[in-house]
Amino acid sequence: MLLISEVIKLIVMKFTGVPVLENLPLEVCSFAGYSIIIDSIFPGETIMTELLLMLFMPAAVMALIFPTTSILPVFNFYTIQQFLYHALIIAYVIARYAAGEFSFSYSGLWRSILIIFILMLIIYAIDTRFKVNFFFLKDTYGNPML
Repeated sequence: MLLISEVIKLIVMKFTGVPVLENLPLEVCSFAGYSIIIDSIFPGETIMTELLLMLFMPAAVMALIFPTTSILPVFNFYTIQQFLYHALIIAYVIARYAAGEFSFSYSGLWRSILIIFILMLIIYAIDTRFKVNFFFLKDTYGNPML
């Protein structure tokens, strides 16, 4: 569902004139979606479990509390898609955790931080090179929580 949601969003962006290259799925929660896909294909990989529980789940919760689409109407495609996408991330993590399929250790927190730091450096290089703002590293769009 997460992958389909992103594809539909990109198609709608293309047909509504929104610059797709500036809105590629290279945000933190997009990486959560990729991690969920990997976790679904290869269950039990501890690094995915740690990333989902310690990094992406809190990020998805924050995205629901402090949405970047707050300037758009509530019944707007992008607003609905963002809420649905982040809710699916949370639902996946809660379902796997409730089923007892996730186990983690706090030592994995450091690996998660290292991975997101490396991703941040890569995305920052992309941001600088192509003058975009993935990961909200250059502009928070008036959202101080970013």
